[in-house]
Amino acid sequence: MKKNILIVDDFENTLFVTGLSIEQAGYKAHKAESGKKALEILKSTQPIDLIITDFNIKTNLF
Repeated sequence: MKKNILIVDDFENTLFVTGLSIEQAGYKAHKAESGKKALEILKSTQPIDLIITDFNIKTNLF
């Protein structure tokens, strides 16, 4: 059985390229363009084995 990998990113090109690479490696790629969509996928699909995401924090350090 293929492992399920969830990619969460708001940049369409990142979803496409990362998903393509994952599928070529023999895994099943699930793609979400938002946290809301990611939660929907987590609730509706087979168990997810790995989540790949970017997380940006904006701070006022300076």
